[in-house]
Amino acid sequence: AEDLPPLADRPHARRPQLTAAAASADFASLLRSRPDAAFAVADAAVYAAYVQGDTGPLDGLIRQADVVGTVPGLVRFLRARRCVAVGDLPGAADELDAALAVVDRGDDATGTRLLPQIHAAKGLLSVRYDSTSPDGIDAASLDLGIEECRTGRQLGLRSGRTTAADVPLGRLLL
Repeated sequence: AEDLPPLADRPHARRPQLTAAAASADFASLLRSRPDAAFAVADAAVYAAYVQGDTGPLDGLIRQADVVGTVPGLVRFLRARRCVAVGDLPGAADELDAALAVVDRGDDATGTRLLPQIHAAKGLLSVRYDSTSPDGIDAASLDLGIEECRTGRQLGLRSGRTTAADVPLGRLLL
């Protein structure tokens, strides 16, 4: 679960820490004024949910993002990450599908920025969740996962040289 792509464009080399200031920050305001800072706070909340088992900060961010009303794709993506943190992979897959539909329709203020993360997460989850092989990974699921990550990479290359899908794609190819 920790290998799902971060939201922030330039995640810190070390694991993000959710400080008291970040936890009490007005996430909705950050989304409007400084989306990069908001995404870094979201990454820290996701990390806290995965490592510490504390979904409280992530739940708070989801509520605040939902109130904004202009980022339903981000809300769905964060819900998917929460589902992964609590072990609900089918729920995560459903939330990622919903996030992709919202972003594809253009109904999210983050625009297409989330597409690489959504596709990479879908790719990694398809390998984990859809595999029917006794070893846990089968060729069809691996191919689907690689294709999702490649799609995310292609969509992300429109805005830069590296994408959130690069590392997940590399993991699946190795």
